[in-house]
Amino acid sequence: MRVNWKKMMIVMSFVLIGLMGFTTTGQAKTTWHKGTPRAIRGTWIENTKDLHRTGRQSGYYYRITSQIVKDGDIGTSALHYKEVKPAYYHKKGSKTYYMKSTETQFNIVYYRRYTKISKNKLAIYWYGYRSQDYEHGAFAKSENQIVEHFHFKA
Repeated sequence: MRVNWKKMMIVMSFVLIGLMGFTTTGQAKTTWHKGTPRAIRGTWIENTKDLHRTGRQSGYYYRITSQIVKDGDIGTSALHYKEVKPAYYHKKGSKTYYMKSTETQFNIVYYRRYTKISKNKLAIYWYGYRSQDYEHGAFAKSENQIVEHFHFKA
């Protein structure tokens, strides 16, 4: 049996090129984009079913615009936090948005994951922060890794 080495080398080169292209597409570097995506902008109020889990008497809210994320207690409490310079990344076809923003008062960078459950429902997962005061700006995972469910306030 005679082996055609030329054809075999051509086929092997195509297989190797294909494998290299396949492995590098999965490792593409994540790029952060400025602002906040339109899909999660608006005022989101905590679902009252989550209040017993968080120990809060009143609900919580997030007010998300293109350049500012504000959050705090609903009602008379004066605790309202403002975060600026939002940036996000989003995998195409996914309903999950990863965001980071800097709190103006303490200069802490917060990282959150927003998952759009439906048009009027949003799950917010706070998964970490980066602070200049904490271990020289090291990333710290959140101890409260719970998902809170919010609904859209028209």
